[in-house]
Amino acid sequence: MCNKASDHAKKALAEAQRRYSGSLHNGRGDAFRHAYWNARMTKDMGAGTAKGFADRHEQTPGQPAIEKKMDLFNNDKGRSLDPKPSSYADASERCSYKARHGQLRIIRNGRLVRS
Repeated sequence: MCNKASDHAKKALAEAQRRYSGSLHNGRGDAFRHAYWNARMTKDMGAGTAKGFADRHEQTPGQPAIEKKMDLFNNDKGRSLDPKPSSYADASERCSYKARHGQLRIIRNGRLVRS
């Protein structure tokens, strides 16, 4: 299961880099990456298991509280896509839509704001 979660994280990062070249730290690309990673894990392992992996990932010592809050919010949005994605490509498109339409959270000027 750990290898699957790691593989999903790598694929989510690659897709975020492809879609959002300039905003991978606390920007729209980062928000997308977290949502898509969780959508992929949920599709493959179920929401409970995905939440466990994602929540443990956010326990990084020294991570700023606002970044943790942003990541947890976006992780939840990826796990709660409704209806459930039919494929990873569907999940990617739906997470990207959320990122582009202010449904995820980013950090701007030290504040958590809509993407």
